[in-house]
Amino acid sequence: MSLLPFGYLNTVVSIEVPEEGEKFRAIATGFLVGFSSGEKNEKGEDLFRIFLVTNRHVFRNKREVWIRFNKGGGSQRYGLQLLNEKGEETWSAHPNPAVDVAVIPIAVNKLQADGVEFGWIPEELMAFRERIKSLGITQGDEIYILGFPMGLAGEEKKYAIARSGIIARLDDEIIETMYSFLVDASVFPGNSGGPLVNISGEVVGINTVKVTTAEGIGFSVPINIVKPIINSIKATGKFETPSIGIRGFDKNLAGYFDFKIDKGIYVYDVLFGGSAYKAGVKEGDIIISINNIEVNTMMELKEIIYKIGSGNKCNVTIKTPLGTTKTVEVVLGKQK
Repeated sequence: MSLLPFGYLNTVVSIEVPEEGEKFRAIATGFLVGFSSGEKNEKGEDLFRIFLVTNRHVFRNKREVWIRFNKGGGSQRYGLQLLNEKGEETWSAHPNPAVDVAVIPIAVNKLQADGVEFGWIPEELMAFRERIKSLGITQGDEIYILGFPMGLAGEEKKYAIARSGIIARLDDEIIETMYSFLVDASVFPGNSGGPLVNISGEVVGINTVKVTTAEGIGFSVPINIVKPIINSIKATGKFETPSIGIRGFDKNLAGYFDFKIDKGIYVYDVLFGGSAYKAGVKEGDIIISINNIEVNTMMELKEIIYKIGSGNKCNVTIKTPLGTTKTVEVVLGKQK
């Protein structure tokens, strides 16, 4: 009996590009996720906004791709415009170009009207950072990589391929420095952008690339990266990266700076004219909390300011080099 929840394979789509004639070639994988819109239908049921998640490199420098769904005894493709009439990208990505994640909204009304087979992974089945810790997800856990390795997507219907493996390394240091974690599994071209799912059915990450210098080792981006991007799109229609205007490090990175810190974020640089600068934060201060939420890693700091959003105020509690504690109001800026 399959350990994957029923319907999971219908959340996975092949991403394709046209070739000569009427043929298409599968180049990557994507999957649909659903986040509550905050609204309900006439039956009182929650309504969702649906997004396609894949890798940034899949969309980069393309005007259009095609996504493929099953329908009855065959399949159906839909063109996905990646640039609008002004030449602007219709998809969003993490501000760090090294983070290989892209997100684009999907209008599912057309899919429903056409009777195609599709599903989406709900927010409660995404292993965000807090759930990874509470569920004890760690190295050695079994996982499945879903996708279309080597472009093997089937001729008449798409058939997502599930390959098993384990999480090889998953800790704060590798996530905060590389925005990824390691998996011991067979990852091939074509798997890019597909979901990495544990045996409990939670999506832990997004497949990216195989490590070419080692056999059977690949990188996966934590699903946590997707959450602030989607929340920003829901709120404003686009993703704007908030900035607090400091450079800092936590206890996980302190050793690289020959420095010891047990709690908080050490501020080693304050950007001139930035949000923290205007609020009076100085080099050598230690950020203890934001809006009364303890901050002990750079990842936690980023998660909190992403939730607050650019242009909004927050209360930042700091410990000064003299040992005194104070709280200042910071208006988050926008990363350029």
